[in-house]
Amino acid sequence: MDNEEIKQPEDIKETPSTNESVISDKESTNSEGPNQENKASESTGPKGIDWIEAKAYYMESFTRSYSDVAKKYGVSMTTVERRGTDESWVKARKDLGERALVEFEENKIMEIANANKNHIALFRSLQAHSARKLYNSKDLKPNEISSIAAAIKVGIEGERLVLGLPNNVSKSEIMGKLSTDLNLPEDTLKKMDSFFKDESA
Repeated sequence: MDNEEIKQPEDIKETPSTNESVISDKESTNSEGPNQENKASESTGPKGIDWIEAKAYYMESFTRSYSDVAKKYGVSMTTVERRGTDESWVKARKDLGERALVEFEENKIMEIANANKNHIALFRSLQAHSARKLYNSKDLKPNEISSIAAAIKVGIEGERLVLGLPNNVSKSEIMGKLSTDLNLPEDTLKKMDSFFKDESA
């Protein structure tokens, strides 16, 4: 006994118990597993699909179906249909199309308004230019006068057309409007009617 070497307490190493080792391993696993799963499910689905990209692919065209998405990303149509239903893909695409249509119609109205404005300006400019030429020129030849008159006629009719006014008005329309809008006396209307007859003879 006296010759045996006695171990001092500091030389003895403590070995963790089996229970402590198992608990430590579980804590390590729990600290990594759930977080990784949640992180993956937020951006990707089965087989690592990027569902944001898949939805964008579906929204790009009104002819694309869930089946097209399933084929492109290599999953079952049931999987895509479930995801699309949960996120209302069909309604989202419909709403997007309606917004695009409204925007198109609004732009179309503005385009028509701008076109009408430009056309009226051109027709009025044609009238003014032709009128100045008619008034300022001397010794115009008959064919020149005819050309100027034709240009003025085009300018007037074009302006009226853009404004939605008729270019051909019958005598009955004129007489009817005079009698209803101006309330002209009967004898005055008869004189005007006689004037039209004389002019047409």
